[in-house]
Amino acid sequence: MKSDRFTIKINGIVLFIVAAIIVVATVFITFKFADKVFYSKATVSDSRSVVFDGDDTSKEKIAKFNDILRYVKENYYYAYDENAIIEGAIDGAMNALNDKYSQYYKPGTMSDYNDYVDGIDQTGENVQTVFTTDYTGKIKYIRISQFGNGTGDEFKEVISTVMTEGSKGIIIDLRDNPGGIETAATTVADIILPEGTIATAKDKDGNIAKTILSEKTEIDLPFVVLVNGKTASASELLAAALQDFEKATLVGTQTYGKAVGQKRHTYDYDDSGIKLTVWKYFTPSGDSIDGIGITPDHIIEATSDKPVTELTYEEDPQLQKALEIIRTAP
Repeated sequence: MKSDRFTIKINGIVLFIVAAIIVVATVFITFKFADKVFYSKATVSDSRSVVFDGDDTSKEKIAKFNDILRYVKENYYYAYDENAIIEGAIDGAMNALNDKYSQYYKPGTMSDYNDYVDGIDQTGENVQTVFTTDYTGKIKYIRISQFGNGTGDEFKEVISTVMTEGSKGIIIDLRDNPGGIETAATTVADIILPEGTIATAKDKDGNIAKTILSEKTEIDLPFVVLVNGKTASASELLAAALQDFEKATLVGTQTYGKAVGQKRHTYDYDDSGIKLTVWKYFTPSGDSIDGIGITPDHIIEATSDKPVTELTYEEDPQLQKALEIIRTAP
């Protein structure tokens, strides 16, 4: 009986040792695997500082950033807010993209920007964006100040009047128009243009993210579009489409040159997020105008620094040229 008890005791010790070896080996293999997968050649020495023994990679930078946070937490003399450091790092990461259209919205601020596109407040349905003037010879002047929620409906109403009155031609003034809602601009384009592609958006790999199309109905009248250096974004999509379709003559100066689109990635728990450039727009002819702008058919420099809304007819050579083109159109 003594021999049996001693045998059982030895087997228990052996089992415990084997189990301990398995646990230690599993932990060691797991950490080695994680180091290979997540940190490549970036390792942590006995002093827990990051050691670089390979190429400088983003994974190594992540390891370094995490170690800096640890080092600050364990050694920094003064009181500090760790969340503020992390928020600053995120903000710095977005700034490092060097893209003025991509940005980080800090906690508690994202909802304040959800209703803004190109810096334009889109919350008001009743904000007037389309203004008209009639010139002799049945020429309709239409100024679109921005592309908001109601712009499409406003433009449709004006065009209905134009067709009823039998106008000879239309001037669309997009000067000082910073853009706004893309669909509002493409709604205007669809009303004017025949069937075809208004614009195409492509992602970083060249894949088509979306194609904006126009239906068959169109307006068979002479169009002149006024543009300047403050004609941007959605306004440029409209102007470029009208020019490519040879549906309108562009008059003024080179446009701003913004033809990229952004998406928002949000974090509802703290009302933060990012706005990131994810695609670039191309004109119907396949050209990119981003960073370049649109060159008008007739380059006419402004002679006054006044806003377009404050110019008189005598102070506005661009408008004068537009009227001349309509009046001499066949």
